[in-house]
Amino acid sequence: GVGKSTWIKEQGLEPYTLSADQIRLLTQPPQLSVNGKPEITSKHDHKVWSLLFDLLTARMERGDFTVIDATHVTSKSISQYKSLASTY
Repeated sequence: GVGKSTWIKEQGLEPYTLSADQIRLLTQPPQLSVNGKPEITSKHDHKVWSLLFDLLTARMERGDFTVIDATHVTSKSISQYKSLASTY
C-alpha cells in the first residue's frame, strides 16, 4: 500500500515485473474479508514464492532486466536474492 505497483506502472515497467500479488491471484482468486472487502490471501505463499523464484531464475539465466514487486520487510527476504545475484 505504499505505491510500489503504481510507480512500476507509471514507469512502464510492468512487462519486466514479477509480482507476488499477481502470482497469488493466479493461485487463488480474492477472498472476502470479515468486513466484506475482497483481499488477496497469503494462504499459498509457499507456492507463490517458489514460482516467483523459478521465474526469476529463468530470467536471470537469460540476463533479463527484472523488477520484483513485493514487500521485503526483513533482511532474510532480501538475502534470498544475493545468491542469485552472485550466480548470475
